[in-house]
Amino acid sequence: MLHSLHIANVALIDEIDIEFTPGLNILSGETGAGKSVIIGSVSIALGGKLPKDILKDPQKSGFIELGFSIVEPDRSFIDLLEEKQIDVPEDGELLISRKITGTKSVCRINGETISASDLRDITDCLLDLHGQHEHQSLLKKSKHLEILDEFGKAKIAPTKQKVADLYATYRETLRELSEMDLDDIKRFREMDFCEYELNEIDAAHLIEGEEEDLMAQFKKANSAATLVQGLSEIYDEINASRTSASEAVERSLKVISHLVTLDEGLTAIHDELMDLESLLHDVSLDVNSYLSGISQDEELLSSLQGRLDLIHDMKRKYGNTYEEIMAHRDECEKRLAFLRNYEEKKNTLTAQKARLENDLTIASDELSKVRKTYAKSFEKELKEGLVDLNFLTVEFEVAFAKNEHFSANGMDDVDFMISTNPGSPIRPLSQIASGGELSRIMLAIKSIMARTDDVDTLIFDEIDTGISGRTAQKVAELLGKISKDRQVICISHLPQIVSMADTHFLIEKDADQNGTHTDIFMLNEEDSVKEIARMLGGKEINDLVLENARQMKKMARSETRV
Repeated sequence: MLHSLHIANVALIDEIDIEFTPGLNILSGETGAGKSVIIGSVSIALGGKLPKDILKDPQKSGFIELGFSIVEPDRSFIDLLEEKQIDVPEDGELLISRKITGTKSVCRINGETISASDLRDITDCLLDLHGQHEHQSLLKKSKHLEILDEFGKAKIAPTKQKVADLYATYRETLRELSEMDLDDIKRFREMDFCEYELNEIDAAHLIEGEEEDLMAQFKKANSAATLVQGLSEIYDEINASRTSASEAVERSLKVISHLVTLDEGLTAIHDELMDLESLLHDVSLDVNSYLSGISQDEELLSSLQGRLDLIHDMKRKYGNTYEEIMAHRDECEKRLAFLRNYEEKKNTLTAQKARLENDLTIASDELSKVRKTYAKSFEKELKEGLVDLNFLTVEFEVAFAKNEHFSANGMDDVDFMISTNPGSPIRPLSQIASGGELSRIMLAIKSIMARTDDVDTLIFDEIDTGISGRTAQKVAELLGKISKDRQVICISHLPQIVSMADTHFLIEKDADQNGTHTDIFMLNEEDSVKEIARMLGGKEINDLVLENARQMKKMARSETRV
């Protein structure tokens, strides 16, 4: 059950809190007061699409939070929460929120971030929201099949899943067959090309990381002359020239050795010159050793250049890295195997296609048979529901036709057929139903579904569109009947429906120096009577109108709570 709704900085709403109750919750108010904003906020919190300019103050974030009480959740709902990695609430409290900024929004369940699609999967089990124009979906035949499958889902769903699984395999088989369109000339030509590329890559004997090592070797070999010249100059400067560094240090040491006998304060300089002589000796040895290791082998240089050229050629043809080249090789090998076994694979797929078509036909016929069984029950229940909603001479049928092509839903083409006037032929629903009739038909369907599913809360946004009088009374009675077993939240502008409320909320729009605001108030008994009287009498509310409103509420209690 939805027990609370918090909205902040959304459309005309600064901030409101609503505490819903079990039974029938009615929201009423003048046109434009913001009734649909409240239902729309519920839809947004459940992962629905964000309208443009949804924030009342664009400089602040918007926030919507729904509080659900989950009493004794069934195993399937617990499994769904665990699948989405949401902790099962021990206290039965499930808080769903959506924070909205100018650039993004974040959905959470009990504080844990969740994607909008996962959120919708979870909340579909908690709440069924009928938007303002949802009844228009009845004009689409695809919706009729969806409704019938939902009505009989206990038996239809397993068979439908079997069809869907077969169809997925069938589609993949058709896709693979569509690629089997090569004639022998093209096939042999492609085989030769694949073999050539495969052999060329294998003959290269590429090694991972080889190029970097070769580049270092080539750079050194290619720079041998420059290295020898430079290092020889260094060696000469240290040892070979008349003014070499070694001789200069040696002469300096002779002088300092004599001077240090005269002044012991020169000992540090003496030691430093000793260290310098040793260091120059070590450098001389290192340079000489490095020189002896440098090879100016032109044959080696040519060999390194050739190997690098081969690697670069492989990269140019087959990929920028060793990994990409090897991946291309594997694809060549795979494609070559496919081409060599082409005829065998094509024959296998053709046989598989025929087998799947036979299996799909059988499964689709089985699915159609189950649907037709449930269609009879659906026809009976919906007709009874429509009579209760003042369709006094209604005829209703679920018409079946067979599509020529397979689909994940089977081969059934389902159309709801109806006649609402005596003597009128039964015709497709989309051809004859008015807006008000569609609203009532959808309400009748929802009332049937409420008996077959586990959803605790039903929300209707202006289900009373296009009706009045006795029909409005019938709609009100049905809403009252549904609310005995389910929580119902409904926006209405008809007194007949409002009088049925267990809890009545009034939505008002107010304007002041700070702008326009929407507020909501839970009405007590007397204030509810006054609101119903306003609906009945407009501006002129006298004692007679108030008494009429009281009688409507009294009648609602006596007739719908039996």
